[in-house]
Amino acid sequence: ISVVGVDPTEDYVSFARRGVPSSRATFQVSAAESLPFPDNSFDAAMALLVLQEFDDPGRAVREMARTTRRAGTVAASLWDFAEGMLMVSLFWQAAEAAAPEAVARRRAEHPPSRLGLQTLHELWIDAGLAEVRTACLELSQEFSSFDDYWLPFLTGCTPLCAFAVAVNRETRGELAN
Repeated sequence: ISVVGVDPTEDYVSFARRGVPSSRATFQVSAAESLPFPDNSFDAAMALLVLQEFDDPGRAVREMARTTRRAGTVAASLWDFAEGMLMVSLFWQAAEAAAPEAVARRRAEHPPSRLGLQTLHELWIDAGLAEVRTACLELSQEFSSFDDYWLPFLTGCTPLCAFAVAVNRETRGELAN
C-alpha cells in the first residue's frame, strides 16, 4: 500500500512530509482541479475537508474520478458551514462586530459555500461515479484555550484564514479581542 497526497500549499506539503516519514507515503504540491497523474492511477481518491474551498468543486471531483481505477473508491468529507460549524459561526460573529464592511465585501465577492450532501451526491453522479452514498457524521470540537481556537485562523492557508489575517490586521487586533 502506498499513499500520495497533494495540496496546493507548499507549507502543508512540507508539514505532511515531516509528519509522515515513510517511503510508502509521498506528498507533492498540486491543485486538485488538475492532478498530475495519468488516468486510472489509484485504487482510491479522497478529498478531506477541502471541496468547499474550490470555486469549481466539480472539476476536482472529476479529476479524482479520472485518476481512480474502474471499481475504485472516490470519497470526500466536508464541513457543514450552513448547518452547524460553531467554530466558524463564532468567527463570523466576531468579524461582523469588528469589521462589518469587510464582512459584507467578502460575502459579496465570495458567497458562503452551499456544498452539502445533496450537492455532493450530484457532483459524484455528474463525474460518472456509481454506487454513490452520502452520510452525515457529527463531531464535537473542544479548545483548550482561546489561542487553540484562534491561531489556526492566522495561518492564512485557506481563503477564510486569509480573510481573518487581513481583518485582524485592518482592525489592529480587534478581531481577536
